[in-house]
Amino acid sequence: HAVIQHMIPRKAGKIINVSSVAGVRGISGQVSYCASKHGMVGFADALTQELIPHNIQVATICPGAIDTPLWDPEINPYPGDIKKTIQPSEIVDLISYIL
Repeated sequence: HAVIQHMIPRKAGKIINVSSVAGVRGISGQVSYCASKHGMVGFADALTQELIPHNIQVATICPGAIDTPLWDPEINPYPGDIKKTIQPSEIVDLISYIL
């Protein structure tokens, strides 16, 4: 909320959250992770409603598998769903587009 107090008087701003597909879809064995990501999506939705009158936009990106050292294709929670992983640069491109 520290940044918002500077955006409100300007009547402009964009807030971008990076969550996960786990914020909109459950993953077996990942209850805590899914709960935190669902919380982030809910937080952003509520924040959007609060900031509409101030012309401040809130976006939440919910990517699937991103090709980083954290992704392990051997432990794919959605076998058959993922044809390819997303490159980190694709998320950067999306954020740049939103801004």
